[in-house]
Amino acid sequence: MKQAVAYLRVSTDGQDTKSQRSKIEEYAEANGYEVEQWFVDEALSGTLDDRPQLLALKEWVPKNDGKSILMVGLDRLARDFTIYADFSSLFLSHNVHAVYLNCPTIGEPSIDTLLQNILAAFAAYEKDVIRDRMQRGKNYKLKNGIIAAGGPPLFGYKYRVEYYPNGKKDKFYEINEEEAETVRLMFRMLLSEKWKVQGIGRELTRLQVRTRSGTTRWAPSSTRSLLCNTTYMGEYRYGKTKMSGVGKNRHEIPRAYEEQLVVKVPAIISEDDFNRAQEILKRLGQGLGGRQRKKNNFLLSGLMRCGKCNFLYSGGGHKSGKNIHSYYRCNSINKYNEKGEHHSCGNATLKTGVADGAVWNALAEILIDPDKIKNGVDTAKRESEIEGMYDDLITLVNVQDRIEEEKKRLVSGFAKGILTEEEVREYRKDLSEREKVTSDKMTEINMQVNSAMWNLGDIEFGPAKTRKEVDGYSYDKKLELVKTYVSEVRVLPTEPTKLEIVFRLPIKPAKTVVTLDNLPPNQE
Repeated sequence: MKQAVAYLRVSTDGQDTKSQRSKIEEYAEANGYEVEQWFVDEALSGTLDDRPQLLALKEWVPKNDGKSILMVGLDRLARDFTIYADFSSLFLSHNVHAVYLNCPTIGEPSIDTLLQNILAAFAAYEKDVIRDRMQRGKNYKLKNGIIAAGGPPLFGYKYRVEYYPNGKKDKFYEINEEEAETVRLMFRMLLSEKWKVQGIGRELTRLQVRTRSGTTRWAPSSTRSLLCNTTYMGEYRYGKTKMSGVGKNRHEIPRAYEEQLVVKVPAIISEDDFNRAQEILKRLGQGLGGRQRKKNNFLLSGLMRCGKCNFLYSGGGHKSGKNIHSYYRCNSINKYNEKGEHHSCGNATLKTGVADGAVWNALAEILIDPDKIKNGVDTAKRESEIEGMYDDLITLVNVQDRIEEEKKRLVSGFAKGILTEEEVREYRKDLSEREKVTSDKMTEINMQVNSAMWNLGDIEFGPAKTRKEVDGYSYDKKLELVKTYVSEVRVLPTEPTKLEIVFRLPIKPAKTVVTLDNLPPNQE
C-alpha cells in the first residue's frame, strides 16, 4: 500500500466535505493508497494562505519525502495562482506527489505540470467569475429595492416578503406605522432644538415607549444611532465595511461613504429634515448646541471612576443666581430601570474645585521633586526598544486572534461530527495553555513598554520647579500634565470621601489616597 494523506476544503458553512471524502476513499481503494491522515479546512476561501489545516499540511510535507497528497481538485488547494505555485514548488522540492483527482495525467512530467498550471489559472479565473456574478446579483437587488442583508428590520420598518415558484424569496422594507410615529417624534424633538439626545431618550422612557427588544429603556447611544440612520430618509445602506489585505494580514476596515451599497426604501423623514438633524447632532457633539452650553473646565474628565459601581464620573453644573456651581457625579445617575425610574449607586457628588485641587496638589508634590522620578535615558535607544516591543505586541495579538478562530472551528467541528468530545477537550486544553502563555507575555511586554515610556517622560520635568511656579501653570498646561501622568482617580465609597489617585510614573508607591471635605449632599 502507498502511504498518503488527503486535503479537503469547502468555502462556506452551508457546505460539507462528505462528497470529497467519499471520492478520495474510492480513489485510494482503487489505486492502492492508504490514507493515514485527513487535513480538513471548512468555511475558508481558497484565496487565503493562512488556513489552519493548510498550514499543518505545509509542516507535514518536509517530513514525508516520497509520500502523496490526495485532493479532489486543484481548486481545493487554492484559488490563487501564487498560493498554488508556492505549494507546487514545496511538493517538488521534497519529492511529495500531489494527486488531483480531476486532473488527467499523461505520464510526462513537463506536460503534467503544464496541465496543472492551466487548471490553477482556471481556478483563479473561476473565482473572478463567481465574484462578478455575485456583484451583478447585488446590483439587481439594489436596483429593485430588495434587502439582501439578514437580521431583523430597523426600528420603524417591517419586512414584506415575496415568494417565487422556484422556492426563492425576496425581502422589501415597508413602514411600520406604529414605530414610525415614534421615529417622527424623535426627529421633531431634535429639530425643535429644545432637546438633546439624552433628553429624548429619557422622555421616551418616561412615556413607556417600547424599543424593538421590548424594553422601555432608551439608552442615549441607541437613540443617537437611530437619529443618524440614513434609512429614515429612504437610503438603506449596507456594506459599510470591507476586507483589506491578504492572508494573515487580511482585516476589516471601514468602507468610504460613497462606496457603500444603497437600496432605496420608503422614507419616514424628509431628506431636508434628516440633514438638518445631522447638523444639530454635530453641533451637540462639539458642545455648541442645546439649551445648556458647556461653561466649566473639568480637569479630571475621563479619569475619575466610581469605586462603588465602576461607572465613570462626569462633570456637570447648575446656575444659582449669578453663580455657576460645578461638580462631578457618578454616571449611574443617568441609569433608569424599565419603569423609567432613576437607578443611581448613591456614591458622593464632588465639588469640581475640591476634587481638582486634591489631585493637582498630589501631582504637584511630584513635579517639584524630580528625585522621585528615575533619571532620563538615551531617548533614541529607548524609542528603538519601544518600537520593537510594539512589534512583539502586534505579533501576540495576531496569535490571540488565531486562537479564537481555532476555538470557533473546534465548536463547528464537534457540531458536524468531525471531532469527538474527547478530541475537543484535548484541543481546548492545548489552546488554553497557549492562550495563557500569550496573555502572560503580553502583560510582561506592556509593563516593559510603560516603564520605557515613562523613562522617556522623565525628560519632561527638566530642572526642579518651585511650588509657586507649578501652581502658576495655565489650565491647559495643568490639564496636559494630569492627562499625561495620572492614570485614574477612583472615588472610594467611604465617609468622609476619599480619592485613590493612580500615577503613570515610575515612583513608589504608584498610588496615593487623599481625603476630601466640604462636599455637597448626594444628588439622586
